[in-house]
Formats: sequence, structure tokens, C-alpha cells
Amino acid sequence: MVVHLGAPLTLADVQRRATTNVAAKLASARFRNAAKATQRTGYGLAALVSRNRGVCIVNRTPVIERAFEMARSGRFRIPSEVRKALISDRYTQAELFQLEGKATWRQLRTLCTDSYHRT
Repeated sequence: MVVHLGAPLTLADVQRRATTNVAAKLASARFRNAAKATQRTGYGLAALVSRNRGVCIVNRTPVIERAFEMARSGRFRIPSEVRKALISDRYTQAELFQLEGKATWRQLRTLCTDSYHRT
């Protein structure tokens, strides 16, 4: 089942509404494969097929919040380890660019070292 803008949609619903361009994309095999992949990864599926990049997952934790959550977890010693973990969580380079500021990097470094030494 696909949830788009709060309303549950099934693949049959999307195929019935295949008159618009977006609905035609959603009914494609590419979308069905993306739906299976996002269900496996555990994201609440609210995905749209984009022309260039395949699937864009919407309604997930913003990268900066996720980075601070990971830093507080105590599993990472330095911010670059957090960055690698975010890459493996399929955040894009454009999203990761938000972490490049000096103040943000300093806060992540402080959180990582404090949390790592506590555990």
C-alpha cells in the first residue's frame, strides 16, 4: 500500500487514475520496484518517481536531525563516521551538504565525543 499526502493508495487505485502523467509514472514497474525497496528499508512509503534520479523518498527525518540523533547515540567517535552512516542510510550529497558548516561540525564533534566516552 502506498501513502501519498496522507491518503492510502493501492497500486490498483493508481492504475485506475492513469490519466495524468504522475499517475502513469506511479503505475510503472519502476515505481513497483521502488515500493518494494522502501518497504524493505522500513521507510513509511510516500515516494514519487522523479525523471532523473529514480525514487525520491519524502517524509523522512531531515538529515540534520538524523545526524544529531546518531551523534547522541554514542556509536560514533567523530562526525565523519556519522556522515558515512548517513550515506549508507541513502541520504543524498545535496542533503549532506547541510552538515558542512563549521558550527554544525563543531556541535556534532562535541556530541560524538561526549556520547562516545559515556558509553
